[in-house]
Amino acid sequence: RRGTEVDVAVAPALRRPVAINHVEQESGPSYAVLGGLVLTELSMGYLCEWQEWFHNAPRRLTHLAVFGQRQSAEERPVVLTSILLHAINKGYNQSEVPFTEQRVVRVGGAPVVNLRQLLEAVAADAGPAIIPELE
Repeated sequence: RRGTEVDVAVAPALRRPVAINHVEQESGPSYAVLGGLVLTELSMGYLCEWQEWFHNAPRRLTHLAVFGQRQSAEERPVVLTSILLHAINKGYNQSEVPFTEQRVVRVGGAPVVNLRQLLEAVAADAGPAIIPELE
């Protein structure tokens, strides 16, 4: 620049946070149970279950809520919240590797956009087992 003024055009953009706020929605949080896997969309209400969520909630989810940006208006990260005890899930809830509190990124090989889309993908899959891929 060498001391000369430069005009720069910057396009304003709205920040679209990934974690939704259920207080602003007409309906409450959505949950789904698939073969004993309890799923929900990442929300501030969910994170607040850890009291001081910024310090106590799982780090991956906190980072996603604070710094994540939606790629589309429909995108809402889906989280595996818990695994119910059942023969179909035997061993998953007793694993040394925690499967819960993780984002579901794919199901049936397709990227997960939101809970509704995940349920539609599961309903359309005729396979004997639906295996979600976690982040």
